[in-house]
Amino acid sequence: MVSILVSPSPNKWLDYLLGVIDKKGQICKSNTSIDFEYDFANTIYVIAIYFGLMLVFFLIQEKILFVPKHISDLKPFRFGSDFEEVYFETSNEGRIHGIIFRVDKPKGLILYLHGNTGNLKRWGYMGEELLEFGYDVLIIDYRGFGKSIGRRTEEIMHQDVLDVFDQITAKNDYKKHIVYGRSLGTGFAVPLAAKRKVDLVVLEAPYYSMQEVAYTYFPFLPMHLLLRYKLYSYQYIDKIESPVVIFHGTKDKIVRYKSGIKLYEVVKNQTNVSLITLVGGRHNDLNKYPQYREKLKELLE
Repeated sequence: MVSILVSPSPNKWLDYLLGVIDKKGQICKSNTSIDFEYDFANTIYVIAIYFGLMLVFFLIQEKILFVPKHISDLKPFRFGSDFEEVYFETSNEGRIHGIIFRVDKPKGLILYLHGNTGNLKRWGYMGEELLEFGYDVLIIDYRGFGKSIGRRTEEIMHQDVLDVFDQITAKNDYKKHIVYGRSLGTGFAVPLAAKRKVDLVVLEAPYYSMQEVAYTYFPFLPMHLLLRYKLYSYQYIDKIESPVVIFHGTKDKIVRYKSGIKLYEVVKNQTNVSLITLVGGRHNDLNKYPQYREKLKELLE
């Protein structure tokens, strides 16, 4: 058990500086007694613990931010709709695995960038749900997720998304290209849409930046120094020329509603950006709201 003493007030430190130190190291003046040696030792302990926490977070941050499930290339997927497994060779020795759900005579392609857990076995249901709007849907796994492989950094992950988009659009003659980011995936969807021509951007539970999200969980740590994946969505969203729609629930406890609002505030005066607030919506249930489905149907017609 570590005892933490409250630091003496400036006046008590003045007493120490001007006081008389007895043989036991105690400072006595104006009825004030401070065990300086004990307080100094506890201060060192507190500092050591704090830097220890910083080191631990720095080393394990990827395990907090990414919760992937790797699976063998030989393991097949089973879904209720027609699909095709595809691989994309990307920069920095990456191989990104994806699944394309197809419809007859598609209106275009939806590139879906999922959240921070699981793999395509979990996220495939979203591809099937989006088929009702008449688009082919491509969902990809990030490096280390599912069957995707390669060393992971923020810069590399951004490049992977660009490479996948460039390859799929070069090989197919889709009339429309929709980018859909969910949670973690919004941090990759926004820069992609700022750098490539797309027809619509859908952001579900987005954040101002990953750095800001991290501060809500660890407000006592210097995230601006420790975090390797800062994902500054706010730096790119005003550069998107296509329509952007933001869906966020007011009871989201993973990515707080205020973070989505803060991102929207950056572009609230732009006519191409709209915010759909789902009252009572949480992080994983926005697709159950009629307002969500009605707005998507309107945008994807």
